[in-house]
Amino acid sequence: MPRYYEYRHVVGLEETNVVGNVYYVNYLRWQGRCRELFLRDHAADVVADLRGDLKLFTLRVDCEFVAELAALDEVSVRMRLVELAQTQVEFAFDYVRLTGGEQLVARGRQRIACMRGENGRTAPTRVPATLARALAAYAPGVGRGRVADHLTEPLPVAAPADRGRALRTVLGSFATGVTVVAVGGTRPHAMTANSFTSVSLDPPLVLVCVDRRAHMHDRILAAGGFAVSVLARDQEHIARHFADRRRGASFAQFERVSWTPGRHAGAPLIDAALAWLECDLWRAYDGGDHSIVVGEVRRAHDRGAGDALIFADGTYRGLRREPPAAPVGPPSAHPSTGGQRGH
Repeated sequence: MPRYYEYRHVVGLEETNVVGNVYYVNYLRWQGRCRELFLRDHAADVVADLRGDLKLFTLRVDCEFVAELAALDEVSVRMRLVELAQTQVEFAFDYVRLTGGEQLVARGRQRIACMRGENGRTAPTRVPATLARALAAYAPGVGRGRVADHLTEPLPVAAPADRGRALRTVLGSFATGVTVVAVGGTRPHAMTANSFTSVSLDPPLVLVCVDRRAHMHDRILAAGGFAVSVLARDQEHIARHFADRRRGASFAQFERVSWTPGRHAGAPLIDAALAWLECDLWRAYDGGDHSIVVGEVRRAHDRGAGDALIFADGTYRGLRREPPAAPVGPPSAHPSTGGQRGH
């Protein structure tokens, strides 16, 4: 299937000015029409909810031009997901002239917020789960239309397979911890991940990078949150299990693993891990062949003891956790002692 949602339109005479150029407002109108048709085709219950108290507010919209359209040109408006946050969604639009062959004529962006309540008393609300699931196929990194690929693909300096193997070898020298990332619901799923890191303390944010071809990719975006279990040294078998594509699906993959549903959203937490975090989906960003999924931490707990499992050079290893040393005070800043203040 195409990696974008497409709306086709033939430019009418009434949409152009006296010299034959398309009015700017029509590009914005076509964005709205494309979004509306997407909802009709893929999220009909959201359309029904819009007749109630759900509202989609347009926060920002823009358009950048590359070439001109004229009356009677056929244009393909191609919508992709750029960012999915808790309450907001951002789309990208490529405008491609089809008359006489494909030509990119403009690019646009649109950011919307999900709100509920009566007019004048609305409040932000989470992106409906149905809409999040429908958008998963057009998520960051899933793909681009042919025109965008042609414009953005870098010139090859080596065969892609060779380049990938070489880069994997280099990155393998960077030792990381090992986690199991999981989503709950009626079809829970988990995967082993070492591309996990902290992002921010205020707000408390962490991220995990998910291959866009992985089953977890669509599940984590649709679930709206995830849990992270930081594995201990003696849990290598668990890391290997959730990295094995033959492990089964849904609850079957957890049959050989001891786990507990998280208190925040029920996502599986691996028993006896070193630490656990439960997160709401905060943002998702395009990361090439991966999506960068940022979560806002809602609950976190550290077991406080135990050695860590790490991964380096394609091998699992153990890392002894030493008791924290006594804190050392800052050096004296008095000139006679030669002390310095940190900056």
